[in-house]
Amino acid sequence: MASSSVLSVPKPFKMEYSPEIYNKAKDLETSILECQRSQACQWLEAIRDVFLLHGMESRYVAGLIHRHFDMASNERLTDIGGNISEPVTINDDGTTDKGSLLLTDWVYDGARLRPLEFSLAGQEAAWDRTSAFAQDLYIVLKTNLALKT
Repeated sequence: MASSSVLSVPKPFKMEYSPEIYNKAKDLETSILECQRSQACQWLEAIRDVFLLHGMESRYVAGLIHRHFDMASNERLTDIGGNISEPVTINDDGTTDKGSLLLTDWVYDGARLRPLEFSLAGQEAAWDRTSAFAQDLYIVLKTNLALKT
């Protein structure tokens, strides 16, 4: 899938974070039903194929966004380890009581990729946007989701 030329992948982490993206998500049962009714489950196979092609299935995941709680405007959805995510409060000075946060998860909002979830710094490897995996994944997303650059 990767071509010899370098594709310019947008930098989604430059976009402003909004807890409303998470707050608008539906519960897990409803999210699964809506995925099954739409064409989304069909193009998820193409995403899976990119993960397998590059051996990334144990390093990254593609998930179905769903909501368990509401978040305030000064909170960030954060993976705190052990497959547990919770809101982490951002103090007035931009710090948190949990340490530094690293943006690790994005969501497609119907027009572009947007920041969704963070991890505690040092917990996750940085995303390499120039890798063949990132390039191929971006092509699949752009093709199947009409992703805007």
